Amino acid sequence: MAGKSEITRAAVAAARAEQSLSETLAGSQRHATSLLAQANRDCARIELTMTRIWQVEHQLAEVDLTALRQRLVNLTGRSA
Repeated sequence: MAGKSEITRAAVAAARAEQSLSETLAGSQRHATSLLAQANRDCARIELTMTRIWQVEHQLAEVDLTALRQRLVNLTGRSA
């Protein structure tokens, strides 16, 4: 709104809309970055849990291990 022209309601509304859009985009970027960080933390937890499961795998029922493997396969299929 720089300049010497008269400030109108339309100009103020347009400036606010432009500012709102940039704030929304910045907020979306922060949200996406936060989700990515959360997903990476969750993957690290899954890796740790799987390592622990492999250490006691012989004590677990095969049907439970098969169900878990299938669930992991389904999750990885979603990212494609």
